[in-house]
Amino acid sequence: MSEQEATFINFEDGDAVELGTLPGGTEAQLRIVDAKTGTSQKGSGDFLMIRMEIVNEPYMKDISHVIMFPDGNQDDKSNNNRKLGMKQFRAAFDIASGGFNTNELIGKTAWAVLNEKDDPEYGKQNRVKNWVAGK
Repeated sequence: MSEQEATFINFEDGDAVELGTLPGGTEAQLRIVDAKTGTSQKGSGDFLMIRMEIVNEPYMKDISHVIMFPDGNQDDKSNNNRKLGMKQFRAAFDIASGGFNTNELIGKTAWAVLNEKDDPEYGKQNRVKNWVAGK
């Protein structure tokens, strides 16, 4: 095992700010900073997970948003709601119908009305209540 040389670290952190949330009902511009697909561990199917930042709000927490894909194990109404969620997302971010690469989403912006929820694990979080298309 090699021995590492100690490094002295010196910087001020007294002005660090705890990240917050915006009040529910706030309309905010969001920018996608990460997008990836996954499969639910609860058996509800595949999904697109989007992480967004609030534009011009450097001290607000990032917002996560999940869009579930239609699945053969769901009923027609559930699958329609999943399709509708993707349709609304595409309209807000001006994404053409058809296939897209998740990397193409990074940097895209859209407007949304936010909810504010208190999560037992992460504290207060903003969530997308609804997208504002065409803004």
